[in-house]
Amino acid sequence: MGPLLRSVDAVVEEIMRLHRSLPPRPTIEEIEAAASLVRHVDKEEAARVESLSRQSKGPGIPDELFFVLLEMQKNLVYFNSREQKREALKLLDLENIHVLFDEMIQRASNCLPSSSSNAAVTAAAAAGVKSDVGSSSTVSPVFHTEKEVARSSDRVARDDSYVKKAKSVMCADGIASESHASHGISSMNSTIRTDATSGEDRQKLSLIKLASLIEVSAKKGTRDLNLQNKLMDQIDWLPDSLGKLSNLISLDLSENRIVVLPTTIGSLSSLTKLDLHSNRIVQLPDTIGDLHNLLYLDLRGNQLSLLPSTFGKLVQLEEVDLSSNQLLSLPDSIGILFD
Repeated sequence: MGPLLRSVDAVVEEIMRLHRSLPPRPTIEEIEAAASLVRHVDKEEAARVESLSRQSKGPGIPDELFFVLLEMQKNLVYFNSREQKREALKLLDLENIHVLFDEMIQRASNCLPSSSSNAAVTAAAAAGVKSDVGSSSTVSPVFHTEKEVARSSDRVARDDSYVKKAKSVMCADGIASESHASHGISSMNSTIRTDATSGEDRQKLSLIKLASLIEVSAKKGTRDLNLQNKLMDQIDWLPDSLGKLSNLISLDLSENRIVVLPTTIGSLSSLTKLDLHSNRIVQLPDTIGDLHNLLYLDLRGNQLSLLPSTFGKLVQLEEVDLSSNQLLSLPDSIGILFD
């Protein structure tokens, strides 16, 4: 049998203790990033499963053997999707428990009489719990949440170390030129800071932390973003929310393992410098042609075999490097860039 709670004060104290035991509440930006990430992963999962279902087998392949292959392919897609959503779902679960506790505190506060004999209880509740930073829920003054959880400035979502402090200079020798080890593409050797609880000063961004960083950067109106070699190896695509960075002038995504770019990259209307070198990009989205202000583009060291016809719309381009790819031909529209 558990301990007996003999008084209202004891119950209030236990409610306060339970509420204080929760981890810090996610910020609005983190919640938005997590929800957006889950939607994107679900959409990608559905598209990949549909693509697998359209596979056809040769006449000599037994139905059962082909079925086994399809099932293994699909289940690997499902597994990878769950892994990509793991952190985001955990964060959303944390927000849900905060919302639930807020509702419970509201109900508890309605149970407390307002007589002077309970003034001490009211004062204790008000002093013991503070409103959570970034909370959108409202609670009674009696249980006005007062969790004194310091939002560490070292959180990745709040980290400015990815924002370049000085302009970087791109040197390129033009289309289909040889790759040069002496390319003068400068990047800030920023230190990735994580939660103090991790005990690590340097750690690459997971998908949810990348999504959170994008949300925060979008609201700050960030103009320079350096993510050179900052993404975890498992990340081979970027969230659609990248398109929210409409104020971005310089974006460095080089030296990661990106395979595909989101179509929303075309929304970066202010972008003048884009560094994508040393990734694994196999194809550019047609929307790349919407980057009308782009002056510098580095795509060397990828796996491009063709360029979209919209590439010719990048009429402001001054320097571009397409070396060390697998390009066999260039679209006719690219000739416009050299007229």
